[in-house]
Amino acid sequence: MFLTKNPTRTSTTSGMGYMLELFRTPGECHSQLRMSLEIFDDLHKLLVERYGLKPSVHMSTEESLGILFFICSGNESNRKCQNRFKHSGETISRKFEDVLFCLMDMAKELIRPKDPNFHTMHRRIRDDKRAYLYLKTASEHLMAHIFVFHFHRRSK
Repeated sequence: MFLTKNPTRTSTTSGMGYMLELFRTPGECHSQLRMSLEIFDDLHKLLVERYGLKPSVHMSTEESLGILFFICSGNESNRKCQNRFKHSGETISRKFEDVLFCLMDMAKELIRPKDPNFHTMHRRIRDDKRAYLYLKTASEHLMAHIFVFHFHRRSK
């Protein structure tokens, strides 16, 4: 399936070694991943226990979660992440996606609007002339999707 593989990256510090260094150094987890070690641990535990985050043969779940936050917190490229965690670009991309899907599953349960139909709008958004164009476009797109969805359901 993968014909042209790059050689394995070698370093004195592996990706998990980097994560352990972050965990041992006070304040480093917050400065590098933009969250405290306690929050990282709680989120990790939740994703593993309830949302199916699994380790692979060569990568722990802590390292997978660290990859996602390393990329998102510093707007880092796949190449920089490869260099920091010593994995291939394909592995970085796959693990990023695995953790992201677990976070999306968590969001489906935990992040819900009070009013799912959005009948009311905050006055600062409603009265802001700069936001009007975006709101108008977004509402038109939403109405078009709702129409297509209902039309598609009725035609079956």
